[in-house]
Amino acid sequence: MPALETADGVLTQSMAIMEWLEETYPEPPLLPRAAGERARARAMAQIMVADVQPLQNTSVTRYLQEKFHQDDAAVEAWRRSWVARGLAALEAMLVRAPPGDYCVGARPSLADACLLPQCASARRFGIDTASFPRIARIEKACNATAAFQRAAPEQQPDAAA
Repeated sequence: MPALETADGVLTQSMAIMEWLEETYPEPPLLPRAAGERARARAMAQIMVADVQPLQNTSVTRYLQEKFHQDDAAVEAWRRSWVARGLAALEAMLVRAPPGDYCVGARPSLADACLLPQCASARRFGIDTASFPRIARIEKACNATAAFQRAAPEQQPDAAA
């Protein structure tokens, strides 16, 4: 579980942490200024953090194995299915949205911060993000951004050596 030590205590849950960062350190913003764009960024982020990510957690997959006696192949199929469904739902939103380098316009937002880990999960589960052209383009833009490069899991002090 992500955690952030702050003067307000230890914060948990990605969305709560990002909202706290937005409110505490508003520059650069994690949310667009326009209300409609903020809502769209939050909706896109929620697809990743609420609809997709929990279904690939160890606790869920272990439950599938223990309670429903699913083998490793069935669990991997489960993960691939839910990650692909989530990416397809996000891709459909992106196709309907105004074009931009990122999920919502010309600047990265919390939607992009939630998308990037799911792109890594997709590859881990054998899903080619090239099947989702807007997502693939956004992932490339994010990976070229210094802030995303610094935030990469392998760059963190507690990363496995």
